[in-house]
Parts: sequence; structure tokens; C-alpha cells
Amino acid sequence: MLESFEIIRKYKVMAVIRTGQEEEAFDIAHALLEGGIKIIEISLLTPNGSKVISKLNEEDVFVGAGTVMNDEMALQAVESGARFIVSPYINEQVIRIGLEHNVLVSAGCVTPNEIIRARDLEVHLIKIFPAHGFGGVDYLKSLMDIFPGISFMPTGGVNKGNLSDYLKIGVTAVGMSSSLIPKEYLNHKNYEKLTQNAKEICRILQ
Repeated sequence: MLESFEIIRKYKVMAVIRTGQEEEAFDIAHALLEGGIKIIEISLLTPNGSKVISKLNEEDVFVGAGTVMNDEMALQAVESGARFIVSPYINEQVIRIGLEHNVLVSAGCVTPNEIIRARDLEVHLIKIFPAHGFGGVDYLKSLMDIFPGISFMPTGGVNKGNLSDYLKIGVTAVGMSSSLIPKEYLNHKNYEKLTQNAKEICRILQ
């Protein structure tokens, strides 16, 4: 669990992959990995998402499960070898299963009350979601000022234009989806552009 947290803190960008096709999820993941992205989150709303996680895990990819919304999905994530579990909200059963299996858990929060509740449930990484809908960098900085010591991961609306601003306020990581994986690239199966986009994101991290 601690190792997973340190990897996330080191590499910063969690690529959130949610697609309607199992094979496309593999293609996206490999394109991003080629571009330097180190952390892959596969949404369990992706068909056979747990199978995708298992296969990537066999390739020694640092991969976890996203959109984990109940105990059944949490168990699927654990059984697939997910290194972390991300839920869009606080679900005590999901958190409990993650903790019992020594898997890092991130839960979606917005308000101070939710953040404290998640902390008290021993959530390791607070996902501020959707970050852009609740004030973005300025709102998150306000939260970080009053909650020192809590690890935050903004997700939703994080892009090349504001990534540096999030990093400057000291977030542990960011979740990136549509800005990292534009639909127009997928519509044309242009995985080379996905790789290039990933490289540009990694240059900002440097």
C-alpha cells in the first residue's frame, strides 16, 4: 500500500481510461505508456475492465481500478491485481475491502465534511471530483490550506493549461482523462497522437 502511494506521488499523473471496448482500452494504455505515463486507471465500466487490469498487471504495468462503486466491484478489482482502487464517492464497503486487502483507496469528495469523513475512514488519497466544477485550483488550494497533511488528487478538467498550477499548490497527483485521451484521437484510432500527447504532459511534469 505504501509502495503504491509512493509511486503515485512520484509520477503524479493517473491516466483514467474508460471506453466501450476491451481491446481499445489496451491500445490506449499502451499508447500512453509509450509516451511516458506510468499510472493507468481502468474504469470498471469498461467491458471486461477487470480482465484488462489483469492483463496489464501481467505486463508489470502499475494499474488500478476506477469507478469502483460497490463491494462486488471492489472485490473484482482486488482479484484482478489492481494496485489501487478509485471510487467517485465515499463507499464504506469499497474502502473496507481495499484496506482489508492492503490496496490503496482513493474516494471522490468535494466538501470539507466529505474530506474529513474519508480521512476518518482511512482513505489514502482524496479525489476532488469533479475539480473543474467546484472552483478548480483556487478551491483546492483553499481546502489544502485548512487540511494540511491530507493527500489530494484533483480529477475532472485537469489539462495542459492548468496542470502546472495544480502541481504548484502541492497536490499528490492528478487524474486526467479527456484532455489526455481526446475522443477525436480515439475516433480515428490515432494512437500515435495519444503517445505524443502523453509526452507533452510528461514534459510539463519535468
